[in-house]
Amino acid sequence: MKRQGLGSRRQLTSVLTSPFRQLADSSSLSGKLLLVALLAALAWANTPWRDGYHSFWQHTQLGFVAGSRVISLSLLYWLNDGLMAVFFFLVGLEVKRELLAGELSRPGRAALPVAAAAGGMAVPAIIFLLLQAPGGGQIRGWAIPTATDIAFALGILNLTGRRAPTSLKVFLTALAIVDDIGAVILISLFYSEPPLVVALLAAAAVLTAMLALNAAGVRAIWLYVLLSLAVWLCFLFSGVHATVAGVLAALTIPVRPGLGRRDVAATSLRLAGQLGDYAGSDLPTLGDRNYQRTLEKLARLSRAGITPLQQLERRLHPFVAYFVLPLFALANGGIAIDRQAWADLVSPLGLGIIAGLVIGKPLGIAAACCGLERLGLVSRPADLSRRQLVAGGCFAGIGFTMSIFIASLAFNDPLPLAQAKLAVLTASFIASLLGGALLLKTGRAAAASPPGRPKEKTTKNKETR
Repeated sequence: MKRQGLGSRRQLTSVLTSPFRQLADSSSLSGKLLLVALLAALAWANTPWRDGYHSFWQHTQLGFVAGSRVISLSLLYWLNDGLMAVFFFLVGLEVKRELLAGELSRPGRAALPVAAAAGGMAVPAIIFLLLQAPGGGQIRGWAIPTATDIAFALGILNLTGRRAPTSLKVFLTALAIVDDIGAVILISLFYSEPPLVVALLAAAAVLTAMLALNAAGVRAIWLYVLLSLAVWLCFLFSGVHATVAGVLAALTIPVRPGLGRRDVAATSLRLAGQLGDYAGSDLPTLGDRNYQRTLEKLARLSRAGITPLQQLERRLHPFVAYFVLPLFALANGGIAIDRQAWADLVSPLGLGIIAGLVIGKPLGIAAACCGLERLGLVSRPADLSRRQLVAGGCFAGIGFTMSIFIASLAFNDPLPLAQAKLAVLTASFIASLLGGALLLKTGRAAAASPPGRPKEKTTKNKETR
């Protein structure tokens, strides 16, 4: 009975953590693609054709005609304000799923990553501001070191192999999701132009219509995608950064499937019974219409049994992970690295970003978690040591995509923007080395622990019994 209970408990744990393992595995490949795209951008920007790099992304125009108005914008703008809205739409889907059925659905489980994210955003911002000159224009970049790049962080974390427990990956994923929520709030409050009220009212009307369709039981994904595009256009004209539209539209996507579990189970059993008649037949199925219809019904049944949110998340994740984010790295990672660039790295802006990500992130995360843990308000997973928690804080200091994205919103001048990008890359590299070194040291300490202690406890227990 105990073995059965232990097995069922392991199965339950596996089911609950499988989405995070899948995200970690996909983020590992996405992180590698990000690294390749970044290296390609750096190589391109440091060749004699460096002017062509910036000209291609900033001056190549792409547009369309909307009524009597012609909209023509650069490739870089379409990427940062268009395709990145798809990224934030996916973030919104993940946030909604986690709030309803994931690590953030229960206060007890959500308290630790929420506290960690809050500390990991507040302390880096404070450190950055302390290193800036009072009244300087670079203070606008205070939110740059508050962000975490989940793809890079999990990708590099997976390189440590078994030294990183599953609980650390789950914790870091949940922390990054809360961190993304904070980034969206910061972008909407501090990095958007004064809004055009009419456009915002139009966006609110479309979002209200999407909520009404959800409440009415409409599950047509294509309709929600079209309305989400309309919300994005309204935000684009409003002055509020269009990526916020992605998150808001994602929160209206239905989380209930077209068919409940009982209906799916009953119908699938009936269709399986019909297919059972073909169990002993090896005849070609091309001309068997009844067989084909039964298979089509099973296909429609499987789609009806999966929520629109899950369907969209599965379809968008490969597109975002393997196309949008690497393209973002290719378009925004091209930095001319020379002596002057390294000299600018020790400016207040560069030092503020590096200190915020490398020191502020792990310090804020560890302080928030350990402080609340001593107060009895949160509890760490049993297999997550404090050293591993600090290592996770170091990996959270890998801010590549989100930090560069916020930097592009904070600075219009190419000089501070280039300084910020180089500082983000340098800090992310240092943070990954520190996190890996801590996990490596943790693994060696565990391997060097006396192996005889557990056996002594077992012997004592047997004698007591």
